[in-house]
Amino acid sequence: MKKDNSLDGKFSKRFSKQPLLQKARTAAERLSDIFEE
Repeated sequence: MKKDNSLDGKFSKRFSKQPLLQKARTAAERLSDIFEE
């Protein structure tokens, strides 16, 4: 997940103006963390 740092940065800047997508993205990351454990 952290391998796409440059790509992730581009998406972060693009979605920073779209809070809803940012929240959905954060929720997806939390879910993935839960399932990894």
